[in-house]
Amino acid sequence: MIGGDGNILVVSGVEAVSQTAAHYAQTILNEMIQDYDRGVPFFIVAFGPSVSIPQFYAAMKARIMQSPGVTAIRSFETTQDGDVLRYTATIETIYGSAKING
Repeated sequence: MIGGDGNILVVSGVEAVSQTAAHYAQTILNEMIQDYDRGVPFFIVAFGPSVSIPQFYAAMKARIMQSPGVTAIRSFETTQDGDVLRYTATIETIYGSAKING
């Protein structure tokens, strides 16, 4: 990642795994050319007139668990404010626990 000073910053341990998990959770289904079948089906479960929280939860959980170093999801909460859907997850990694959100 790029640090506040503009230099490349290397992270490791729980910070690296949680950052990777957060990025995995942002991946839209069919977005990745080499792994076309991986990602969250946002257009089906989150974007549109009817949000399916159970399907969103299942898709997000599956995607986060694909992150290297993630061993469990301890909690996952969603909130919907108008047309904005947010989540907060507490994940267990090989280095300890962390919180991610989006």
